[in-house]
Amino acid sequence: MVRSLLIHRLPFVMGEVHKHRGQAAIRCGDLAAATAASKAMDKIGVAVGNAFAASLRAAIAAGHDDIDTAARELSIAIEKFVETGSAHDAAACRWRLGEISGRAARHLFEESRRANRCGPP
Repeated sequence: MVRSLLIHRLPFVMGEVHKHRGQAAIRCGDLAAATAASKAMDKIGVAVGNAFAASLRAAIAAGHDDIDTAARELSIAIEKFVETGSAHDAAACRWRLGEISGRAARHLFEESRRANRCGPP
């Protein structure tokens, strides 16, 4: 029984490993490692992993000043985070989307908070 539980959790654990690996690669400017981590998360096939993979691709695109691709990837990440109930991650991506697209980030954040009923109305 325990063995089956561990096997069940393995995709989540591997997703976490690839997420942290990709985030560290972004911070270090290693875009090849970030891209590899993004692809690995997509291969696992867990929706929240797909969301983090999209957020990594957005960071890579933003690093190349490809704002259109970054915005498209952030939109994918937001959709997947909402789908999986990760409201805090969706809010963070909305904030970043607001920053990179020149929109009022605070407005997007407040809209997200109201939509997810986080904090005072």
